[in-house]
Amino acid sequence: MILKLIGMILLGILSAALSYYNKNYYVGVFNDILGREEDEKAAARVGRGFFYGFFFPFYFVLLLTGLVFLIAFLIVAGVIAAIIFVLVMITEKILPSEWVGDIVIGLFKKVGLSGVPEPPAEPASPITAQDADKPGEPKE
Repeated sequence: MILKLIGMILLGILSAALSYYNKNYYVGVFNDILGREEDEKAAARVGRGFFYGFFFPFYFVLLLTGLVFLIAFLIVAGVIAAIIFVLVMITEKILPSEWVGDIVIGLFKKVGLSGVPEPPAEPASPITAQDADKPGEPKE
């Protein structure tokens, strides 16, 4: 436990030293994320650099944990999508939907449900000059 604390303090001091010389790109990433400009005061830069370096192991572990959970989520989502795809394919290609539909329609008729009403037939439209052209003749 003490070694971890010493390691975190050393990371903080290293990060603070880089911030002192304006070379701490790790803190620059957080500045970009937060939309902040680099502090002009050396004490503020060094202090932020120390804290970001000190907490680097926590950030790194949280980042790796998030990445692992993201990859696990994508794998699980892919497996679920594959299962759904197979079920849809089986439903569309293999199962006899017309046969089952005939059985269900017979059941509906026994229960007393009426069928879907047929739409009225549209009146035939008059034949126009373009419709009267024969398919073999070129149109002008």
